[in-house]
Amino acid sequence: MLTGNNPARPVSRKSKNGFTFFEVMTTVAVLAVGIVMIYRGLIVALDYQTHLTNRLYANNLLADRIERAQQAYQQKGELPLADDGKALTAYINKVPIVFRMNSSVRNVETLEGVLAVDMALSWAERGRTIRINRTAYITRNKL
Repeated sequence: MLTGNNPARPVSRKSKNGFTFFEVMTTVAVLAVGIVMIYRGLIVALDYQTHLTNRLYANNLLADRIERAQQAYQQKGELPLADDGKALTAYINKVPIVFRMNSSVRNVETLEGVLAVDMALSWAERGRTIRINRTAYITRNKL
C-alpha cells in the first residue's frame, strides 16, 4: 500500500516500539553528567562541613582558654600561659587534628589593671594553615 506524496515509500503498519541507539546514549550521557555534578557538590559540602567542625572546636578551645585565664588571673594574679606554642591533638570524627596555641599579654594603657590577652589557634587543613584569633580583656576585679 502506497500513500502520501512519495509513491516509492511504503507505509509500514507496524508501530515503532523502543528507542534508537542515539536516544539511549544521549540519555546515558546526560545522566552521567548529572551524577558527576551531584557527586562534586557532595564532596564540596563534606569538605565545608569538616572545616566548620574544626573551626567550631577551635572556637570552643579558645573560649575555654580565655575563661581559664580570667579565673586564674582573678584567683592567683597570674596568667597560665606556660603552654604557649604547645601542640594539642584532638580527635574529631576519629581524625586527629593538631591545634597550636599562641598567646600574648599586654597592658591596656587607658585602663588601669586591665590586660589584653591575644590568643591564636592554628591547624592544618587541606594543605594550608588555618588560623583564628581572639582578643580578651581581663581584670583582677570581678565585674
